[in-house]
Amino acid sequence: MLSAVKLIYRKVMMKKILLMILVLAAAVCYGGEALQSYPISGMDGRVVLDANSGAYLFEFDETIDDAGAKIAKGDRLELLKCNTLADIDKIVRGSNGVNNDFRIWAKVTKYQGRNYIYLSYYLPLSKPADVKDSNDVDGRAADDANKPSLRVLPDDVLEKLKPRRIVNTVQLAKALASDKDAVLVNRSGFVEYDAKADEYVFRLDSLGRKVQDVSFVLLKTSELEKVHKLKRKSLNPVRFKVAGVITSYQGKHYMLLQRAARAYYNDNFVR
Repeated sequence: MLSAVKLIYRKVMMKKILLMILVLAAAVCYGGEALQSYPISGMDGRVVLDANSGAYLFEFDETIDDAGAKIAKGDRLELLKCNTLADIDKIVRGSNGVNNDFRIWAKVTKYQGRNYIYLSYYLPLSKPADVKDSNDVDGRAADDANKPSLRVLPDDVLEKLKPRRIVNTVQLAKALASDKDAVLVNRSGFVEYDAKADEYVFRLDSLGRKVQDVSFVLLKTSELEKVHKLKRKSLNPVRFKVAGVITSYQGKHYMLLQRAARAYYNDNFVR
């Protein structure tokens, strides 16, 4: 009897050790730690494709070490699907992976202990094919001229990067057909789990409007974790009022949740 108990104990401990090894392996693969919404402003690195998950990762060429983030040179964070990533995907695939060096502006999200990157803007850093050898003075000048040096974007560029506000269903339809990010505010709906795709989807509540077929895959953020907690507290379907950035990637619509609160059916202000 005692030997059987010891055998079970050993099996349990082996499973725990194996789980710890897998967690550590994942940490080494991706690395880095940052707060939700931590801003990345003009960081250099390369975009690489994870052969296992099919996701794009950003590998940092520089170290970030401050109160908001601890990311070492060489650390990799997964890039969330969005319009900007779709543009980068075209560049990387169009060059067969050769042109994969970029300077990015973005924000970091956090979900279940892991960080992700939501892109806002990028600049390609790849060296043009016709640039002369680096030992040539003229070649160095050409290389310097083609490599962006500004860390902070001009105000007019930043203004263009701001997502447009959606105020009615007509604008929503136009935004979904566009390749630009937009903001969806104070809209109600339900969060559902798609087991086949292993993702959470926000489906708009029509409330008499012709938007019953509109839905967005929810990107990984700490706000999505809050949604999970609210859903677990209720035995019935939970209706949410949300605000977030809506975007697209390869024909599919996504939402970066910025705020989610439980909405009640007697709430006259729910839209």
